[in-house]
Amino acid sequence: MLQLNAGGVSYEAYPSLAGTAPVQLTIPFSQWRPAPWDTANADRRITPEDLRNLSQFNIFVNQADGVGVTRGSVLLDDLRAS
Repeated sequence: MLQLNAGGVSYEAYPSLAGTAPVQLTIPFSQWRPAPWDTANADRRITPEDLRNLSQFNIFVNQADGVGVTRGSVLLDDLRAS
């Protein structure tokens, strides 16, 4: 899961980790949604003003429900927001 805090609101995106081949991933800001636990902002979308107040960018790798412990690697390179 990717998470950013912009304008005081936490937005999240959930790219797939399926497969083993390298992939270039693009997630437009229009596709980010408020964190599921933030019901007060459930319908909010990122604005240019929010992005001027970007304060955090977080990367989380969570174990999926019902999936046993597996081994693997996640490599991140050339992260950028534009």
